[in-house]
Formats: sequence, C-alpha cells, structure tokens
Amino acid sequence: MDALDRPFLVSADADPILSFGQLEAWAESVAWCLKRNGVGSGDVVVTELPNSPAFAAVMSAVWNIGAVFAPVDPQLSAQEKRQILALARPSVVIASAPGPIESPTLLWRNPFEPPAHIEWIPSQVARRHQWAPTVPDPPVHEGDRLILFTSGSTGAPKAVALSEANIAAGISAVADHFALTPEDRTIALLPWAQGHGLFANLMATLRNRCTVVLPSASEMRQSHRLLDSATPTWLTVMPAQLAGLTAGLVASRKRARGMRFLRTASAPLSRLAAERAERLLGCPVVEALDLAETSHQAAADPPSWERVPGTVGTPTGVEFRLAGAELAGGHELEVRGTALFSRYVGNPAATAAAFTADGWLRTRDVARRERDGRLRILGRLSEIAHRGDHTVAPVDVESALDEHPDVVSSLATRVPHSRLGDDIAAVVHLRKGAQTTKRDIVRHCHAHLADHQIPGQIRLVTQLPKLPNGKPSRRMAAQLFEVG
Repeated sequence: MDALDRPFLVSADADPILSFGQLEAWAESVAWCLKRNGVGSGDVVVTELPNSPAFAAVMSAVWNIGAVFAPVDPQLSAQEKRQILALARPSVVIASAPGPIESPTLLWRNPFEPPAHIEWIPSQVARRHQWAPTVPDPPVHEGDRLILFTSGSTGAPKAVALSEANIAAGISAVADHFALTPEDRTIALLPWAQGHGLFANLMATLRNRCTVVLPSASEMRQSHRLLDSATPTWLTVMPAQLAGLTAGLVASRKRARGMRFLRTASAPLSRLAAERAERLLGCPVVEALDLAETSHQAAADPPSWERVPGTVGTPTGVEFRLAGAELAGGHELEVRGTALFSRYVGNPAATAAAFTADGWLRTRDVARRERDGRLRILGRLSEIAHRGDHTVAPVDVESALDEHPDVVSSLATRVPHSRLGDDIAAVVHLRKGAQTTKRDIVRHCHAHLADHQIPGQIRLVTQLPKLPNGKPSRRMAAQLFEVG
C-alpha cells in the first residue's frame, strides 16, 4: 500500500475516516483559505475543535504557513475561553460553531467532512484595537509554533510557548522511547487540545505513520469494549481513565489481550492500580511524567516488564537534578533540555519565577531518586504537608491507602491545623458493597504508615473530586474538610 493511502484515522469498526494523503489535501485547502484571508507567519490561530479529521488538518495547515497553533478544548466554559482568547490574541479562531468572539472565525460546521464548505466570518471590531488593552507585550515571539494552555490544576491556567525544536523533541520523547511503528494502532481516548493527547496520541502517531482509532461519544463511555473492536497495540490514558477501563473489564468479566503496553500520564498512578490493570490487560502498564513546559513527556518507564510501578522511570530527552531542602524524603525536581519551553505568554513574572539563575526549570514537583535511578514523584511543593516537625508526601499516604483491598482509589491532601500547622486529610473511594468503615481505614494506616503520616481526617466518597479535564484535584479534596 502506498504511504499516502495508509489509513491515519479509522472508526472502531476499522472503517477508514482519513488517509495520510487526504490529510495532506485537507491541510492544503485550509492553508489556502487562511492565507487568502491574511493569516500568515507569526499569527496565532486558535482552534476550538473536537478530536476529528479537521483538527489534524488545521494543525498541519497552520504550521505549513508558519503560523502559531493554539488548541483550545471545546468543553471549557465560556469564561475560560474568553480568558484564553484575551491572552492569545488570535488572528482567527477555527471552530465548529459560531461563538461570542471578537476575532475573525473560520467556521467548520462538520469537522468530519472535507473543508469544501468552511466559512470565513470577519471580525466585528477592528483587529488593530481588539486585543491591545489586554496584554502589553506581543503574544508570540519569532520561532513560536505552539501555545499550550495548562489545566490550572495548581492555580490559574498559563499559556506555554513552544518552538519547533521543542515540539520535535517532545514528539521524539514519546515516539522513540516507545518505539512506535506504522504497525502500531491506538485509540483517541484523550482530547487533542491538551498536551497529553496532542503529543502522545496525535503528533507522535502522525510522525511515525501509525493508525489512530477515533471513537464516537457513546463508544468513549464504554472504553473497555473498544479493546475488542479497535484492537489497539498500545494506549495512553490518564489514571482515572485506566480505573474506568479496568472497572469495565471486571464488570464484563473480560480480560484484554494483544497490546504491547499501556501508558499513563497527567496524574499519579498508584502501584496497586497499575498491578490490577496489568492482570486484566496482560501487558506492562508504565507511568510517564508530563509537563506542558517540557513539551509533554519528561520521563517514562520502558514499555516492558522491566517497568517499576510507582515510579515515572528515567528522563526522556531532558536532564534532571534534585535541588533544595529535603521534604518528605525528596527534593524539588529541576529539568533542562531541548524540549524545555521558552516562556509563559503574557506573563514575564511567572516566566522569571519558573527558572533558576542557571537556566533550569523549577518543576515545583518533589521527587525521590530510587536506587536504580528511577524517579518517584511525591507531590507538588504546595501539596507537601508540614505536620509539626515532619513533612508528609500525599503520594506516600495514598500508596498505603490503596493497599487496602476495599479501596478503589484515594486522594490525600494537606489541610490547615491550629496546632500542627498542617494536618493530613484523605478522601477514599471504596468498592461497591464494601462494609469498610473509617475506623477500619485508620487501623489499616497504622499498619502501613508512620504515625505522622496517618490521616487525621477521612471522608468516604463515591468518586474522587476532579477537575473538568478528569484530573483528581487535591485542592478540591481539601475543600471537603473543615479546618482542624
């Protein structure tokens, strides 16, 4: 089969959606439309599209004309979108539905159909005035090619500027580390508008000519069934998605086979969750460390049974060092390398604070280097509890909680305490029908944790508090508890 005829996007039933040749043709049409309407090198193109052939075509078209690609998740609230647009100051927004935006819009009503009927809608205000009062500095610099908007899991969202070299390094970190080939096949279970889905699920597979299964919304809700119909050779997911996948397999009394590996990123993965998944999937489950600032993947375990559950493996394309005072048995993780971003758009103060004097990025993650060189992430600096004379890492508490046979998942967090400074609180999701009580959980903790690590408060929940993007949120967990 000719390389251009190979399927890039297919349905769960293996019906072709878009070949590599069609992708090139679609991208040429979009690029022509953009250039005809004055969009060119250095302009910011915000794309508000779902996972679709149109999304991939727009990304290629934007880079073909030297513009800056800035994907936005369509599921964000109107307020979040307004904040992002004010920060990015786009020359055009490409969307599948018109919205209350003060910039030109390229309307692609059905992102699964060819771009023959895309419609250019001019702005209602003069472009030279529309963004000027918002951010004094230009939103992009020479060499910028991608703007990623962070999730805001640890504060206000930021706009991460990445160059062509950053992007290439980020793609290589995934594609080369996991040895992806044209014979590999994965499922688009993550939004491409976010760094995890964009780099690992879309761009790495696109570079290595892999096939991506694009499921429908209903198929997404039954992701465990896709393992039979879509026959992936590998997957990349968030831990919360992995929990849903394994729960679906247990409920259907099925086991999956045929994958080389499953990869998780974007949130901590407990050792117990990894081991449960491996029993059901019959393949290694490996964890990666990802940051928007490092063009997604900064570290990962190998896609083999040599992985070590509970660690994020070793660096992939960046250098690491541990710096600063000891906290909970670890130190702050700092990184540098080709994949490292240049700045936060429109936020020079945050950019300056992110880097050390000698040019290393302060990740704000506390990590511990294991004897074999692998890294174990203990939590964010802001998440480490200072409990009297001790410091406690939430991940150590969660690891112990997750060892309980009735615990599906847990989330530990620091909360204020009038005498100790901080207390440890934990929300615990029990399996359906479990009779375990809070007292049982505390008794279990005494057998697995030091006294200063045992949660002072526990709440049993039916699901962990999560951000809109699916990430468990310790900040939201803390809001469930009263001040101690």
